[in-house]
Amino acid sequence: MTTILGGGPVVLAAVPDPYLHFGESRTYDYGPGADVRASATLSTLNRFKFGIDYRGGYFVTISGNKSHHYLHTASTSASVRIWKTLGSTFTPDILDLKAITKTITMSIKIILLSVWL
Repeated sequence: MTTILGGGPVVLAAVPDPYLHFGESRTYDYGPGADVRASATLSTLNRFKFGIDYRGGYFVTISGNKSHHYLHTASTSASVRIWKTLGSTFTPDILDLKAITKTITMSIKIILLSVWL
């Protein structure tokens, strides 16, 4: 079993903001924040592997609409080695972006599914 835990400051992050129109081209907020990461992987019999991964972030806007942004991604993966170096992997992923301002709360969720051979 392998585990990872980490985190730290984010000097500058950019987050999409559909309500911001700064000049002709800028439609995003930016500012500093912090992130956290955690993952664990379990391998058995040198054939099966299962893993889980989480990444999260919190950002405060210093330029753009005044808001707080929470970003979360979670993914799992399951793989099996079929023969020598040939195998298959199944990976569902979830992405959640939440922006909180004085007047609105916006949330975007995306679910991805990948199968590799």
